[in-house]
Amino acid sequence: MIQANCRNHFTAEDFDFIINTLARDERNKVALTELLVDEEMRDQILDHELLFTTVAETGGFTRISPYLYFYILTRRVLQEYQISDRGVADYIASMLAEFSSTRRAFSPAKEHPKDYQYLVDLLTDFMDASSWEAFLLRSHLGNYSLFMTGMFPDYVNRKAIYGRGAPGFDYYEKMGSASYLWASQNKFAAEYRLAGILGSLAGQFRQIRIALNKMADEFMQLDDNREDLDKILRQIFFGPGN
Repeated sequence: MIQANCRNHFTAEDFDFIINTLARDERNKVALTELLVDEEMRDQILDHELLFTTVAETGGFTRISPYLYFYILTRRVLQEYQISDRGVADYIASMLAEFSSTRRAFSPAKEHPKDYQYLVDLLTDFMDASSWEAFLLRSHLGNYSLFMTGMFPDYVNRKAIYGRGAPGFDYYEKMGSASYLWASQNKFAAEYRLAGILGSLAGQFRQIRIALNKMADEFMQLDDNREDLDKILRQIFFGPGN
């Protein structure tokens, strides 16, 4: 299950990267190390412009963990779209870090016995699921919808235009938003302190999706050719900001 705990997964190498990026000398390194112990100060440090610039220019997470990489970028693009809740950034970054393993994107949880290639299969299982399983499935449906439309919008657009009845942005947005809303009202959302975050994802799904499109387009090389026909068609049909 995805939780808003991305910042708890930072590695020793991540903290070394932060310190070496921001500290000017050994004295500053010691002071910065002490500040990073405090969660409130850590969060302020993570918003530092130089840290964002350095991470964006690396073009991947070979030097740092996917958790730090995705948190820094996600936090920045969400702020640009007036989404300032760190918990929302934390949740989305956790999702992206876990889904960077391809098979995980098709499974509701790491230990889940079943993968889902099609949304209809997931919805079918949801109808007969226990309360906990239903929460996992609806949360995953929201996550998967946001992941696909946010990080691979050109793929979604291509399938919608050329595929046989493949869902487009509108379908994914409605399904993702409704799934997050349902999950936010489930008792397990309160138990895992996710009710507010899932509710925000439900209410701001499209805005968050567009922010992730910006992140994918500007900071990540997900396709061999970023100016391919799919991207041009998406911008013609949905506008350059979509």
